[in-house]
Amino acid sequence: MGIIGLVAILGAVTYLGAAGTAIMYALGANDSPKKRRLAFGILGMVMVCGFVCAVIYLQKNGWGF
Repeated sequence: MGIIGLVAILGAVTYLGAAGTAIMYALGANDSPKKRRLAFGILGMVMVCGFVCAVIYLQKNGWGF
C-alpha cells in the first residue's frame, strides 16, 4: 500500500509540474506564436482542474478497491 501511495504522490507532483510549466509557458513573454501559447495555457488549466476533480472524487469515493 505504501508503494502505491508513493507512486500516486510522485505522479501527482509530475502532473502538476507539467501543468504549471504549460501555464507559465503560455503566460511568459516568449517568441512563440500566440495560438501555441493559448493552447498550452488551456491545456495547463484543464490539467489542473482535472487533478483537483480527481482528488475530490477520490476523497469522496475512495480508491475503488
